[in-house]
Amino acid sequence: MNKMMIKEEKLSIFYQNCNGFLGKRTEFLNSSILQNHNIIILQETNLKKKHSLVDDFSYQNFSSLILSHAETGTFCRGSLIAYNNNLAIPPPEIVKLNIPQIYEIRCVRIMFPAEPVFFISAYRSPSMNKIQQDEFFTALQIAITAIAGKVFLIGDLNICADRYYASGITEDIFIERLTDCGLKNRFEGVTRDVSGRQLDYVFSNFDVIRVVVLG
Repeated sequence: MNKMMIKEEKLSIFYQNCNGFLGKRTEFLNSSILQNHNIIILQETNLKKKHSLVDDFSYQNFSSLILSHAETGTFCRGSLIAYNNNLAIPPPEIVKLNIPQIYEIRCVRIMFPAEPVFFISAYRSPSMNKIQQDEFFTALQIAITAIAGKVFLIGDLNICADRYYASGITEDIFIERLTDCGLKNRFEGVTRDVSGRQLDYVFSNFDVIRVVVLG
């Protein structure tokens, strides 16, 4: 269960592939995480449409927006974004992307006082075959290049730089496809203790103070 903190000036972002939110939300919402971060991004929440009102962030002075629900027949496992109301910003807006909705790639525009920042939450299921994996990253490239402005790409991409994708080809090619879109990989290191690999990534087209894996 990976946890990452991203610092950008006065903004602190917490990201986690939570592998189910319903049974963990009480512990999560009463932890110090919400006190120490302005924006929360959760993937693999397993929230379905019937769970739309169970996030409970409001009592901690946070507002939340469900980006996608866990749905059968797609590679969506459910994701959400929450933000501290003390930021005094307009509610985030979901940006419609001209990409297949079968893949869990969602974009949110947050209007900060200086300028908007676009957050792309991307989750790639490890059950995808090679054709689907290629289509996923093509869709991700389309999403990135369609945005004019500051971009954060955060997510469990389930790729590993030294792992073979095809004969003589490693999954570095997918990292290169994202950097070709003008993004820079902001963290290189182990994000999964069990496998000892990096499967989770933070990319941006502007400088970030630091990215840290938490516990």
